[in-house]
Amino acid sequence: MKENEWDIKTALAVIMSKGVDSRTWAEAVEWVMLFGPPTLRETIEAASMTATCDCLPEVRAAGINADGEICYDIADLARALGVGEEELGEKINRLQAEKKRRIIFNKDEIGSIQ
Repeated sequence: MKENEWDIKTALAVIMSKGVDSRTWAEAVEWVMLFGPPTLRETIEAASMTATCDCLPEVRAAGINADGEICYDIADLARALGVGEEELGEKINRLQAEKKRRIIFNKDEIGSIQ
């Protein structure tokens, strides 16, 4: 995703629209998370954490990475989603390659949440 693919006004209009398809909505959220203002990114991160807690209460944050992002254990996520750990790992690796963004971190790269 490139910064010039969206602007903040268009991304927000898509995010707030009730009639937009899920793929376009996800692209708008991704753009905001990559290029949007920090306060908006923080709001979306908080909403994401709330949704994770509500929808997957058995999944607990494993820690935070160097950028302050919440990290989860892949085994916990796989169990909660009802898929194999290897299958989920493969899907995440494909997503990392596609988005050119690191998603999986080693345990020694994760700090504790205080």
